[in-house]
Amino acid sequence: PPPPPLFQAEDGIRDQGDGLVGSEMCIRDRGMTMKRVEDRYGAPARSKPAVGDPPITTWEYTDFLVYFEYDRVIHSVDRALLNNKS
Repeated sequence: PPPPPLFQAEDGIRDQGDGLVGSEMCIRDRGMTMKRVEDRYGAPARSKPAVGDPPITTWEYTDFLVYFEYDRVIHSVDRALLNNKS
């Protein structure tokens, strides 16, 4: 059978197809507003101010990072994946 998809709607971020890691924040959350992210996950531990054009803002949580364009999620990254990179 083919390998499992990288992302599934009900799953969190997968590590190389073998299992879930870190937060439940995942690809399905693209397009969420900052308010909805904060309502769902709480206030970020740290927020970096917007840079560039279009403005990109980064919110840092304990287990994951969230990137916004204007006030909408464009990407999220599990910190466990960042820590495993060589």
